[in-house]
This record gives sequence, structure tokens and C-alpha cells, in this order.
Amino acid sequence: MKEQGKLAVSLDGWIEKLKGHDLPVFGRTVQEIMNVSDKKDSSFSELAKVILQDASMTVRVLKLANAVHYNHQGYAISTISRAIALMGFEQVRNLSLTVALVDSMVKGANREQLNLELARSIHAATQARNFAKQGLAGAQEEVFVAALLFHVGELAFWSLAEEEGGKLAEAMRRGMTKAKAEVAVLGFQLKQLTRGLAQEWRLGETLLDSLENDSTSNPRGQLIALCHELAEATEKGWHHATVKEVQQKLAKLSGMAGVEVVEATQANALVARRICRNFGAGSGLIRPPDVVAEQGGEADIAVAVAEEEITRYDPTLQLNILRDMLALGHERQDFNLLVEMALEGIHRGIGMDRALFALVGQGHQEIRAKYVIGLQSQQMLEIFYFPLAAAQPNIFQEALSSKQGVWVGKPGQTFLDLDPGIVRKLGGAAFYVMPVMVGGKSFGIFYADRLPSGRPLDQQSFENFEYFALQTSMVLDHITRRQKP
Repeated sequence: MKEQGKLAVSLDGWIEKLKGHDLPVFGRTVQEIMNVSDKKDSSFSELAKVILQDASMTVRVLKLANAVHYNHQGYAISTISRAIALMGFEQVRNLSLTVALVDSMVKGANREQLNLELARSIHAATQARNFAKQGLAGAQEEVFVAALLFHVGELAFWSLAEEEGGKLAEAMRRGMTKAKAEVAVLGFQLKQLTRGLAQEWRLGETLLDSLENDSTSNPRGQLIALCHELAEATEKGWHHATVKEVQQKLAKLSGMAGVEVVEATQANALVARRICRNFGAGSGLIRPPDVVAEQGGEADIAVAVAEEEITRYDPTLQLNILRDMLALGHERQDFNLLVEMALEGIHRGIGMDRALFALVGQGHQEIRAKYVIGLQSQQMLEIFYFPLAAAQPNIFQEALSSKQGVWVGKPGQTFLDLDPGIVRKLGGAAFYVMPVMVGGKSFGIFYADRLPSGRPLDQQSFENFEYFALQTSMVLDHITRRQKP
């Protein structure tokens, strides 16, 4: 009994510390957002008012609202009210909660541990929301919030703990389990701190229900707990036995086939990595699926892709971007911006999963990716490098020499005899390639494919792809001529 009293004082002391002056923005803002969300008659203006009272949050939410991942239609969003109207109350609320969480934590004393906990929370929340979308638990946005805040105590602790954090980290490094190390160093487990903060900050019934020890009769609680197990287990590799065990439990809980769960969890992980990149929360800490398999040191990076990641054909957006590219040639002499505009048109306007611009370098001895947009952008930036001095010219050499667009793998035609290294690196699917020229000389290429989603290429997309490359060359020629004395 005496020990329980000591534990209660220690735990209460931390709750008081965290809700006080040390984390005022996080505590107040999250509580106010949750209060607005709990009111069934809440208006858009109430949520907007909460966000607008925090200038930093307002800027971050608007920046994210205009990001491709959230703003698929490409509308310019300059006010919080417009963001809510276009994106929906719940999605803007979740953006705001995540901003509050990240902004309050990334300045903490234990940045490495914080980044890891944040990445796990975003990964688990993304998994939970997408499984809830399948009808498993319903209320997918509530599940997302509860999963995001499921370890809020750990996040809050690591953001402030200096001496205690160091001792706890050292205990875990020595091999002590997380739960035992927390009790040994702090006198309580951090999940108890999460429960206390959830009650103090009134973070919602779904979170409180999920934190109960017995969640066997609570599908939402089971789902959230399993998704957190999965997020942590995948750090050991997607083929680890623990990952497979959790996937089996998710299959049983959801009623989905085992292979469907494997594909869904891998696709959700890629979405989570992209969300982390948008928020600046350490996307590299979420391990990509192990279908990035090593083959002779080169990677086949084909993966399952969630529906929300796929961009669709949008002729209106294509026209707008082409017009902006033309205007850029008269207004600003900015090569980088021009290429980025073209890539956005290819990715978002034509609906290509992966699009990049590669620059010829080293005296025309190599071609290397310089700008990448779309799915698996970091992997493509790292692996898209090919020599141009091979005894037998590769497809990129041929495109640069011919100064023509090429549709590799076009239906009805034999697949070109590609260098095996190119096939391994790029996945062996059909793709488009087109040189970019200045003064009649090729100096780089555009590349695009739909490998991740598995969607077929088509003639109209190829012609539009060629047109974006031609427009880039034309505007570059114009810029070059203007720069000459």
C-alpha cells in the first residue's frame, strides 16, 4: 500500500509537470481541438478559431493542406476555413493534432528517442485508420486519433526528461525490458502516464477505452494495440516472426485473407512514411517493406500501394501546369522550378506513380536522378544511376542519341532487350523515357512509370508525357537565349 502511494505521487507529479508550463501549447491546443471535435454541433468556424489562435500551427496546417498527399485536386488553399471546407472537418482536425504533437516534441531533450516514438505513432495510426476503413471498427478518424495519441505519455516524457531519460535509455540499452526499466527508474510505467494525460486533457473516449488492459471485447482497442505492435515489430524487418504473428492476428480480427493483410500493412507503411516526410517526423525510421529485395546488390522496389496514394489522369491540371511553365519562361529564369513543374504535371496531371528528371554528367559518362516526385521517391533518387559508356548502348543512351521519346514495353511490341541491371533496379515494368534538349543537344531525360500501382500505360499518357518534355525543352531554349548577352 505504501509502495502504491509512492507510485501515485510520482505519477501525479509527472502529470502536473507535463500539464503545466513545460508543455502549454500541446496541452491547451490538443484539449481545445478535442473539445471542438466532441461537440456534434461544432461548426467549421470553431475549429478554425482554435487553429488560428496559434500562428505556427496555422502556417503548418496550410502548408500541409497544400501538399500533394492531402490536396489531390491541386486547389490553392490559403485559409483555414477553405481547408476545412475542401478537405473536411475530420481531416483538418487530424492534421492539427499531428502538427501539435510533432511541434511540441521535436524540440525535446531526447530527440532520437522522440523521433522513434513519433514515427511509430504515425505508422500505427495510419495502419489503424486504413484497417478501420475496411469496416473493422468504423469511425476511422476517431481510431486514427486514438492510435496517434496511444503513447502520448511516452512522447511527453521523452520531450522533457533529461536525467531520467538518460537513465531509462541506459537501462534499456543494458537489455532490461521497457516495462521493467520504466518501473525501476521511474516507479511507474509510461502507459500509466498516457492514461493520466488522456484523462487530464480529455483526449476522447476511444483513446481511454483503448488504454484499458482488457480490450478483448473492444475491437477498436484491439486494432489500435495490434497496429502499435506491428509498427514496433517491423523495425526488425518485415519477414520477422513477430511481424507475421501480428499480421495473423489482424487477419483474424478483420476477417481479411492473410495475403490481403500482408499487402495492406505494407502499403500502409509506405503511406505512413510519406506522412512522416510531410510532417518532418523521421520517415526513415519506418522500415519500408522487405519486397525491396536485394538481387546482386540492386533492388526490385515493386510494392503494394494504397488507393489514396495513386494519382489519376487530370487534363485540367495538365493544362494549368503547362500554362504556368510557359509563363515561367517569360517571368523567371529558373531551371530547377521549371523541371519541378514538369514533374508535377507528369505525376499529378498524367497520373504516373513515379516520375524523375535525370541529368547527364561526368563528361557524358553517366546519367543520374536529380529530381524525383511520386511514390518511392527516395529509393528512386538513390538507385537511378546508369553508365552511358557501355560497349552496348542502353535504352537511356539510345533515347539521348535519338532525341525521341520511347515507350518501353508498349503492348503489341516486344519488350526491348534491356540491360539486366536496368530491369533489376527499375522493376521490369513498362516505362516512358524522353530526352530534354537545349540548343538541339540532349542533356537529360524524363522518366515515368506506374510500377507501384500496377496500372497499365496508355497512348494518351505517353503523348502527354512527351509534350511535357517538349515544353520543358522549349522553355529552356527560351531561357537560354534570354541569358545570352
